[in-house]
Amino acid sequence: MIAKRRKHISKIVRFTMTVLTSLLIVLILIIILMVSRIQGTARVVNYAGLVRGKTQRIIKLEDAGMPQEEMIADVDEYIKGLRFGSDELSLVSLDDKAFQMKMKELDT
Repeated sequence: MIAKRRKHISKIVRFTMTVLTSLLIVLILIIILMVSRIQGTARVVNYAGLVRGKTQRIIKLEDAGMPQEEMIADVDEYIKGLRFGSDELSLVSLDDKAFQMKMKELDT
């Protein structure tokens, strides 16, 4: 009788451990997906800063009489990536309307 009870308790403990381990695996996968999304957003912020910095640099160099067609092409590529997303630049497209309006304005 005691041996049966111990086996029953042992099965319950194993089942509980299996369920909790499976739950832990699912939670880790969800966290990995969330981190991936956050990284995409962080890249957007990074490239937005690059657009601002390169634009300032282009204006200074253009004022000095030094045309910067290559830098302008880079900025155009960054802006398109920020607006529509880009696999090449690892950028995601943000659904923020205000941000998209600013990107459209910059593109124009």
